[in-house]
Amino acid sequence: MSYSKSFYSLFIVFSFASTSSCYSSTNTTTHNKCSAEESHALILFKKSLFSINDTSYDWKCSGYHSILVNWNTSTDYCYWEGVTCDHSTNDVIGLDLSCGMLSGIIHPNNTLFHLRHLQKLNLAFNYFTSEIPGEIGRLSNSLTHFNVTDCWFSGQVPTEITHLHKLASLDVSLNMYKYLLGFTYPSEHYSSLKLLNLRDTTLQGKLPHDIFKLQSLETLDLSDNSFSGDIPWEISLLPKLVSLHLSMFNVIDYLRIQPHTFYSLLKNSTLSKDLSLSQGFLPNSLVNLRHLSGNIPFESFALPALKSLDLSRNQFDGQIYLFDQGLIVQAFQQLTNLPTFHLINLKASGSWRHCYQASQTLSNSVLDMSNNNFDGEIPKCFGNIISSLAMINLGNYSFHGTIPKVYRDCAGLEGLILNGNQLQGEIPSSLSKCQSLKVLDLGNNLLNGTFPIWLERLPNLQVLVLKSNKLHGIIETSSSTKLQFQSLWVLDLSHNGFSGQLPQKYFQNLIAMKRLKGAQNQNI
Repeated sequence: MSYSKSFYSLFIVFSFASTSSCYSSTNTTTHNKCSAEESHALILFKKSLFSINDTSYDWKCSGYHSILVNWNTSTDYCYWEGVTCDHSTNDVIGLDLSCGMLSGIIHPNNTLFHLRHLQKLNLAFNYFTSEIPGEIGRLSNSLTHFNVTDCWFSGQVPTEITHLHKLASLDVSLNMYKYLLGFTYPSEHYSSLKLLNLRDTTLQGKLPHDIFKLQSLETLDLSDNSFSGDIPWEISLLPKLVSLHLSMFNVIDYLRIQPHTFYSLLKNSTLSKDLSLSQGFLPNSLVNLRHLSGNIPFESFALPALKSLDLSRNQFDGQIYLFDQGLIVQAFQQLTNLPTFHLINLKASGSWRHCYQASQTLSNSVLDMSNNNFDGEIPKCFGNIISSLAMINLGNYSFHGTIPKVYRDCAGLEGLILNGNQLQGEIPSSLSKCQSLKVLDLGNNLLNGTFPIWLERLPNLQVLVLKSNKLHGIIETSSSTKLQFQSLWVLDLSHNGFSGQLPQKYFQNLIAMKRLKGAQNQNI
């Protein structure tokens, strides 16, 4: 009997050693013998999950594949896909299993939490049907980066996350949480945190004050949630902030910010490059700014590092004098790196009276100020702005008068959208200077005159919309023997007064349309 027990014990020891084998005959020159404990932990972690082929991840993951398929004990685990080791100790310090076709439940007793030296854990874009286990706190002495984007985790953010005092990056976005429990504690727990992403996590209610006490934060994304109430004044106390996203999603009670908090935020965020304040960030309550300036406080945007500014879909209803004299121009002159400026659906009103230095300020930028209540005429200096920008969208305004002529070379302009105004007169032929133009949308205006033949000289034009104007006459052709509209994909001339037939010469060579149709047929 004792012989049997001894033999059985020897068999167990041998079996464990063989399943945890760490040697690789080809790798012993560069690695010490790896840890049997960590090898065993990785194998059991693999066995706790299964592989799926969820096509919904295809567009999110460029390399979506079964990442654990080659994890086996015949090779050193430091060479397994997704595993990073410390070359001096062979400790596992990184696991990048993103887009790995993984599914299952990560139980509290999962051997994943036995990897005591793990510094970076990326499980993004997999399918786990559980809460984040509180045992994540066992990695408090090592974990610096934790990413579970779009993993289908639900329930509560475990309070044990506050034990991860070395975290520099925490991304739990695109999951479904009920409570924001992990961030109701003093900020000293996260003295190293630089990135916090809670985007689209179905969170609601008031924003916790403690999030804005994280002095080391550089990137903060709370967008696409249903937070409401006042934004804590502590938001202005983030001296290292580079990127801020507070755009809310499907909310009835808008997120609000008090004027003095807004001013302080803009004044102190001198390192900010990406500022997204759309969908309710600037609510009706900001009308209180009238007793300060009467306008959106552009003079506060002294953010020289800013590269993206989005104020769209808000409820501000004050006056804006676009690129006017004084503080507004001075503020924009400081935004030397700004390639994108949005004022979409701001519900603002006002007029465009001057341009001044706007052309130099917004050089090579995207200017999108559509769906507002601006009126009056577009000033003649608009032609100078066109020469500096890459995309202009002034759609759905109440602008009247004529489209100003282009005075300078506008080779960088790729899109011009003036749809939905009350513009009159002829389409200026000086737009032919914009040889890079891909999108020209002048629909739903009161433009008159004949079809602008010079459009055929725009070799890159892909979208041409002239519908619902007062254009008339026969569409004539030029004497040129070159192909016309060879890049065109979309053409809309409907609801005008054109007569006769469309010239065959114009439209028999629509190479781009033919190529698109052929590609669609191949996919059927």
